[in-house]
Amino acid sequence: MSYPFATRLRSLSLCMALLLLGSCGSDAEGNAAGECEDGIDNDSNGAIDCLDPRCWAAPNCAEPGDDDDTGDDDTGDDDAGDDDAGDDDTGDDDTGDDDSAGVDEDCSDGIDNDLDGAIDCDDSDCLGSPNCKPLCGPAELGDFSLNLTMSDEPMTIWPWAQGGWRWAGEFNTIFYALAYLDFFAAAGPQHGDPITPAELNARLNAIADGEVGSYPTWVGDWDGDGVDDYPMAPEALREVIIEATNMRFLIDGLDQRDLLVQPAGLSEGTFTTTEGQSYTGTEIILALTDPWVGTIQVILLVPPGPGPHPVVIGHPGHFENAFGFRDLHDGASYPGRGHAIAIISPRAYDGYSTEDLATRSALLSGFSMMGVRMYELLLVHKMLRCRPDIDADRLGLIGHSGGSGVGNLMIRLAPDIFDAYISDNVNSYFNWVGGALQDETDPDLYPWSNVVNDFSTSTVPVLEVPYGFVDEYQDIADFFELHLGN
Repeated sequence: MSYPFATRLRSLSLCMALLLLGSCGSDAEGNAAGECEDGIDNDSNGAIDCLDPRCWAAPNCAEPGDDDDTGDDDTGDDDAGDDDAGDDDTGDDDTGDDDSAGVDEDCSDGIDNDLDGAIDCDDSDCLGSPNCKPLCGPAELGDFSLNLTMSDEPMTIWPWAQGGWRWAGEFNTIFYALAYLDFFAAAGPQHGDPITPAELNARLNAIADGEVGSYPTWVGDWDGDGVDDYPMAPEALREVIIEATNMRFLIDGLDQRDLLVQPAGLSEGTFTTTEGQSYTGTEIILALTDPWVGTIQVILLVPPGPGPHPVVIGHPGHFENAFGFRDLHDGASYPGRGHAIAIISPRAYDGYSTEDLATRSALLSGFSMMGVRMYELLLVHKMLRCRPDIDADRLGLIGHSGGSGVGNLMIRLAPDIFDAYISDNVNSYFNWVGGALQDETDPDLYPWSNVVNDFSTSTVPVLEVPYGFVDEYQDIADFFELHLGN
């Protein structure tokens, strides 16, 4: 039989009180054999058998593995096997118990159990808890949720604009298609489903000639199987997009795949918007290098203060880079409203020769540039999740023109990560302009374009605005503030 220390302490206090009253006799409990287990208060001190402190050392009252002097607290319990290594000092209180009260917590209950001002995984006591797996870091240095290396070493050999130039310009030479060509060649044998140029042209001509229909946005039995096919479940549309763009292998292992983030430029101070408004903040140019799609450029505008700040991902339209979106579409004003904005500079985005090369190569190899564009936005999201100044759980998305073609798909592909979306365009996913294919073109997506563009079925709040966001900046600001806060 064993008794907790608090019970023993109360009994001892009782005995001390009884001693003051003269009721703890000199014939102490346990002086005779069997007195510590006979159920009798032999010394009339109010404590029977093992509740009497004088019996605590008796064989029948000793708690197995709990003796301070011999093989319990010193070596098998408090000092080495319990308090020091398995309970209070390192194995329980320090990684998921409670230093002040000894209350076991799972480090995910949202309660400051030890009243030290830190909750769950923010408490150093929880560092060893399975619920507190470190979020970000290179795989070779530990077991992280996201395999990401945030390098302090800047990318000094940087072939792209680092500021000021609004148009896509140098992003659209053949050099910027090479990474995609390498990607299709490397992924093709395992993940691709190649077709011949003749097969591709036949599919494109069938769409152009009106021989391919689009699924409607009304409830009905499209395929004659006796089941109404619309509105389809969000999960079903997500699967359609994944299959059409052949990006499942890109999504699989995204968190575990290497991502190297390097600074390429940094400026702090006062910035001026196109409307002449000024704000104080930081502009960071980042290079994100992925083993599949190579290096992409992102500019991140961050409000002053440590944050974490809500954030919006911006995707420019054709012929623009991130700086063009910043300067032409009110991007510079976001930090003044308390929102960070991360804007991607798309490569092979000229609408003509370089983009046609990348798009045709993707389709001939059994891939889709829409899949690539969405994957690149997921890489931006992965980077944002690893920045302490960013609250990626309050995330918005905005797309302009071709960027809306990507965004309209993104909110179907990953609705759980976005809290708000703004679009100024819809897309048929068939853009064959003057013989050149633009990146939205995907014959497998084309039949689903009406369904994708029907925002009434979106689980993400959507604000549709006029093309180019003309005179809509205040509505955009209000929409993001409503859904993201500030």
